[in-house]
Amino acid sequence: MLPPPLQSITQFTPNPSVDWNQNVDFFTFTRGRFLHNDEQERAFRHVSFDMNELAQIAAKAAGSKTCVNIEKFPDGTFNKVFLMTMEGGKQVIAKVPNRSAGQAHFTTASEVATMEFVSQTSNMSLYILTKT
Repeated sequence: MLPPPLQSITQFTPNPSVDWNQNVDFFTFTRGRFLHNDEQERAFRHVSFDMNELAQIAAKAAGSKTCVNIEKFPDGTFNKVFLMTMEGGKQVIAKVPNRSAGQAHFTTASEVATMEFVSQTSNMSLYILTKT
């Protein structure tokens, strides 16, 4: 099991019937403000996606029926990262790239290669889920 995030921004009470898409913080840049062109920079880091679908995919990958909790880690430069807890306690880290991450093909290929290396050289269970 993973340790809890040091500075989680958003946490929900476990509830398998919750609509995860209702939390706007999941999709927006929440780590701070920009000194120059703040509105434009934050808009550039806004990512629209279906969090309910991501939670279902993560639950299926973890062999669980439902995701019961989602925490958002502090925004990074290139990604939004979430800790998803499944019923039964399994946890999945899900990452959604910002537009600033670069071309999806190259960033995904690099990350897949890194995860394959880690899984071959350690005893960690890693799942790579991509959607194009």
